[in-house]
Amino acid sequence: MNTAFTTEQKQEDWLQEFIDEWREEAKEEAKEKGREEGFLEAYQTTIFRLLSKRFGDVSDEIKTQIQELSLAKLEKLSEDLLDFESLEDARKWFLKKSN
Repeated sequence: MNTAFTTEQKQEDWLQEFIDEWREEAKEEAKEKGREEGFLEAYQTTIFRLLSKRFGDVSDEIKTQIQELSLAKLEKLSEDLLDFESLEDARKWFLKKSN
């Protein structure tokens, strides 16, 4: 038996195993990222709809600010918006959060 061949085959097998594991990890990371992005988009859409239902048209400025929020800040906004009396309260909320 050729020792060089078995060593070469072992290296190829190891490399293939490494590549397969890396692909699986990459797939899982992509799935998780997709779930997170989907969750953020759903949260943002819900907040847009709540503000629109309560106050009418939401400005592009407020929409952009909502899209830039982290999940934690979206959660806080979803609670705080229940106390808003107008879209001006939303603008004030964003000014307060940016400071």
